[in-house]
Amino acid sequence: MRQALGALASVLVLVASAGCGGEDDAEARTRCQIESENAARAAVVAAAYEEGRLGTQAEVDADFPGDESIFDSEGNMLLYDDLEGLTRARFDEWAVGGRSVRGEVQVEAAAAKEQVRQDGWPDC
Repeated sequence: MRQALGALASVLVLVASAGCGGEDDAEARTRCQIESENAARAAVVAAAYEEGRLGTQAEVDADFPGDESIFDSEGNMLLYDDLEGLTRARFDEWAVGGRSVRGEVQVEAAAAKEQVRQDGWPDC
């Protein structure tokens, strides 16, 4: 859980720097809230990968839906902000239900998402 809290602190900085707030439109606010929650979950998943809790890059690639990779050429998981379109949608789906993201990691990711909700999506 301590790892999840560290990842959550990182995501809060990420969300704050994303600047998704400031729009009056209700649809934009909802989109911002969802992206904030997904970014929180992604930070926990990325931290778990870096800690070796999701398996190897090859195992994650095999579990990830689609043909694209979520890793850069050096084997680092791409930042959530760098994922676009279908790749980001697949990541969001995988981070919730992928074989690699189970047990404690799944619990930590859900807690990070809930923390963003409890904080009231401050940047949206």
